[in-house]
Amino acid sequence: MRIGRRWFVGLLCLLLGLMGYAPDVHAADEAFVRVIHASPDAPAVDVYTNGNLAFEALKFKVVSPYVPTRTGPVLMQVVPQGQTLLQGPVLISATVNLKAGKEYSMIALGKLAKLAPLVLEDDNVIGNPAKAKLRLVHLSPDSPAIDVVVTEQSDLKLFSNTVYKSASNYIEVDPATYSFVIRPADTSVNKLDVRGLVLEASTVTTIYAFGLWSGTPKLSVGTSQDLRPQIILPETGGVLSYCPSNAYVKAE
Repeated sequence: MRIGRRWFVGLLCLLLGLMGYAPDVHAADEAFVRVIHASPDAPAVDVYTNGNLAFEALKFKVVSPYVPTRTGPVLMQVVPQGQTLLQGPVLISATVNLKAGKEYSMIALGKLAKLAPLVLEDDNVIGNPAKAKLRLVHLSPDSPAIDVVVTEQSDLKLFSNTVYKSASNYIEVDPATYSFVIRPADTSVNKLDVRGLVLEASTVTTIYAFGLWSGTPKLSVGTSQDLRPQIILPETGGVLSYCPSNAYVKAE
């Protein structure tokens, strides 16, 4: 169960579609998992599921593609890049219970000395097709609770009091290009200025707070459009830029 299998399935679906077939890639006994490296001082890592290498060479702030995996209890183990489970060290070992047809983000977070897993059940189902769907995930280990505020819209607060190791509820917003700031919760002190987040109708986007409030690597924002190409910001904020897609073919 390596990442390449998903790309093979996507290509197969495309070829079959051109021939008039429409296979359902959501098998009854499959869930979908991606891994996010959010530890500011951990090395690049490999991830094993049930003893099989599933994700390779994930660096800090990388969001992997979703890959299909078995349902039920699944043992996920994280090791430094290039190491086997026998060689170790095993940085994270956690059993997660996966449900058929569901999508999950498995996040390695915290500093290396206290590396820990966070598992989120994602919701990439489009509600109102005229809106953009959005959430915030707080992954900065030394940061206070944070607000995300659109200063150009009379300090419109998108997310309030989101604490470390948590995800906000999903919200729906109008499609537009947004600029926003990150602030300590319930203050008017701007910590990070972010510009150029493009939110299109019928998309699902996750904003991640990475890095350290004090120290290096400093606080930064990453953004993944979960059924579209992944977007990543430079460490200092700035203007969003596209990198290769982390989406997968999602059958209805």
